[in-house]
Amino acid sequence: MLKKSRLLHLRPRPMTLALTALLDLFTIILVFLLLCFQAQDNDFVLDPNNELPPSLTSSGFKPGVNISITGDYVSIEGKKVYALDRGQFTNADARSRSIAAIQRAIQASWERRKKEKNDEKVAVIQAHRSIPYRTLSLVMNSAASGGFTRCRLVVEKE
Repeated sequence: MLKKSRLLHLRPRPMTLALTALLDLFTIILVFLLLCFQAQDNDFVLDPNNELPPSLTSSGFKPGVNISITGDYVSIEGKKVYALDRGQFTNADARSRSIAAIQRAIQASWERRKKEKNDEKVAVIQAHRSIPYRTLSLVMNSAASGGFTRCRLVVEKE
């Protein structure tokens, strides 16, 4: 009986919100976001002969060596490097693992770019939506054999 009377005399405390802890949390998040944010400028130029495939997601990219693949040619930084036949390499080159002319042009472009900026070694590849994957893969392999192990594919945001 004594226990019941003690319980009746205890009143529940009203709930309170700990604003100090909440403000501390928001401050930490704000400082984190301010320190991690980086603004980037892009010197990327879209090839007018390319119709890019659509993308539902997007993210910013760091600039790199611009490689464009159209139905007629492969160009690096706006210079035509290799002629294609309807988006395909010649039979002899299609059987190889990489194209030496593309590899040399990518390396030369990187050497020029390296003197201007201190960027990471990234190949930014834009390809017409009708280009077969075999062609895209061969260009990516050529870039990789030139030391560009990171490739970014450019797509158009819907």
